[in-house]
Amino acid sequence: GDGGAFWTEASGCSGAATVVAHPAIPGTAFVGTFEGVAMLDGTGSSCGAVTPIPGGAAALLVDGTSLWAGTFGGEFFVSTDDGLTFDPTASGPGLGSVRALARGATDDPASPDGTVLYAVGGGGVARSLDGGAAWLAATGDLWATQVWALDWDPVADALYAGTWRSGVFFSGDRGLTWQPFSDGLPPLEGWALEAGPAPPDGAQTTVYAGLNGGSVWRYDQGLSSWVPANAGLFGSQVWDLIFDPEVPGLIYAATQDQGVFRSFDYGVTWERPSLGPPEPGNGTALGLLPGAPGSPSVLFVGTPFDGIFRSDDAGATWTAVSGDIPDSFIT
Repeated sequence: GDGGAFWTEASGCSGAATVVAHPAIPGTAFVGTFEGVAMLDGTGSSCGAVTPIPGGAAALLVDGTSLWAGTFGGEFFVSTDDGLTFDPTASGPGLGSVRALARGATDDPASPDGTVLYAVGGGGVARSLDGGAAWLAATGDLWATQVWALDWDPVADALYAGTWRSGVFFSGDRGLTWQPFSDGLPPLEGWALEAGPAPPDGAQTTVYAGLNGGSVWRYDQGLSSWVPANAGLFGSQVWDLIFDPEVPGLIYAATQDQGVFRSFDYGVTWERPSLGPPEPGNGTALGLLPGAPGSPSVLFVGTPFDGIFRSDDAGATWTAVSGDIPDSFIT
């Protein structure tokens, strides 16, 4: 690819918002909708039939042979057969609509495999030590119950939560306690969080926040404060952020009305590589699949009404993903 100048639309997957890569099958990913979960085929170019889930799939998380789905009604389902069937867990997270899922490590003896699942939503934060079978509140002293975004930094073993009008919070003890983490941030809603490498060379990790108002902010460890990372970025809202693990410094931002932006310098400067149709103007979620060695990952963007789009050249060109996913929001 040319590093970003033209996109192709993936038609038939209307209402896309989250694409989660399959851990074992190249080119394959899962897509969540108001009706349930569908799979992108092995080429990443077409969508299969939707597996229905009561309450729809508001958030997805895949690890090993398990695919977890949190619903718009606050329930939790798990699949061990690549999304062909889903079984409800014994108890849901109790969060209202589940807005985000994350997986982290734990030394709690109650976890048989040393992992913990996190879920956030209208009721705060919940965690599960048994693969989602049972959930416990992990809100602690997090006073903002409307939590919109969540991310775990495996390097620092740090958990971050983005809230509705109460800023970003940080937990250094895997969700048991929380503390405000908003010094320097404007008083805006945090819709996206992404832990990743920091400029100038990626030697250290930090966290990035996408806010309404179309801005991205980065936490500066040296200043102990958030700093703007917006040069060249515009739009009314940043819905999602994602780093490409194949290209050092490459991060994407999905915006509400200006499509997808990219940065090759850890968010210091941004550009919108695609200017013409069929550009995905309203990007609500981003996903990556491995590409050719040494090349950018295959990038997917979900849109509320226009389906899923795919780019093999860092957003320079896009192709529509075909299929029969209903015209409904995709997570």
